[in-house]
Amino acid sequence: MKFLFVNKISPFSAGGAERYLRNLAETLAQLGHEVFVVCGDDESDIDHENISGMHLFYVKSSPRLLSRSGISYHLRRSLFFIFSFAEIYRVAKRYDVDILIDNGSPIPSLSYLVAKMLRKRCYLVVHEFLGLEWFGNYNAIIATIGFFTQFFTYLRFDRIIAVSRFTRYRLIGFGIVPDKIVVVPNMIDVKQYKQCPVRDPNSILTIGRLSKYKNQIYLCQAMKSVLQHIPSAKLYIVGNGTELGKIRRYISQNGLTASISVFTNVRESEKINLLSRCELFVNYSNKEGFGITLLEAMASGLPIIATDIPPFREVIADGKNGFLVRSQDPQLLAEKIVFMLRDRDLANVFSTNNLASVNNWDLDGRTRIEKYVLA
Repeated sequence: MKFLFVNKISPFSAGGAERYLRNLAETLAQLGHEVFVVCGDDESDIDHENISGMHLFYVKSSPRLLSRSGISYHLRRSLFFIFSFAEIYRVAKRYDVDILIDNGSPIPSLSYLVAKMLRKRCYLVVHEFLGLEWFGNYNAIIATIGFFTQFFTYLRFDRIIAVSRFTRYRLIGFGIVPDKIVVVPNMIDVKQYKQCPVRDPNSILTIGRLSKYKNQIYLCQAMKSVLQHIPSAKLYIVGNGTELGKIRRYISQNGLTASISVFTNVRESEKINLLSRCELFVNYSNKEGFGITLLEAMASGLPIIATDIPPFREVIADGKNGFLVRSQDPQLLAEKIVFMLRDRDLANVFSTNNLASVNNWDLDGRTRIEKYVLA
């Protein structure tokens, strides 16, 4: 079969949604299907290339002069909605694709309209469903546009692929027919991760986009308390985003530069190396569709502390392979970090349990992807 994936940015960019698309597309290509991708890319000089069995077509939606600015990042994601329509139509028609799959995060493109025009099936991947949360995370204008666009578009797809049971539950509450939703969880290639026999003592790692709801600033606040009990503790923050400046200012103003390091634009090999070297992984996000970084930490044999939110409960069993803690409580978070770093025996138990259970999300089960998508 022929599949056309649509995403606002390249599937080889950093981000959980992009990783998900890449795994899905590469797996279908490895299974013998023909895979095309229409995505936004304002930095490349080329319009088309073949990578990992995928035919990538790039859509330019913001001036090259702004390609590396924060303005361009948000601009191209917004304008992709308009500029991508012609390219989606062209590729879908020229190559006579069977199924279009839109990687909505959170607003899809006009792929569903192309599918209706060409009488093709069109699926939507939903990572996190905002619903009324639009109004708590964005200004009134953006929230209103986002909410009603979401309401108008989601109902027009033939199938919705949810990345977690929690996301499926929220979609049903929104009015999507349950039989229309299939859960295809995040998966990783477990074999590419490793565990160093000797890790950096008292080292803590967090990975994720630097945004307000990811709560990295609370983790920095928790580190002030952690250092009172374990002065040698180190926190490594991996990611980039709108909160980068705020986080760096907090670190500098509170004399934490020797204890907290921020790494932006980290290559995959560097990230895997950090995961193998650290002793503890923390994801303190307020909301997620799933949380693929938890799987990466599990595959690296790390004990985990994560926020007690529904998607994380699908991966972490509190007290078995990690701890789940309430959000926005840096003191409680600090207490759990200190406890985890000091109790080596418990950390080893969590590590062993994670290495065993992560195989449930291994890409070796790739035939399940084909089953889910073609069902």
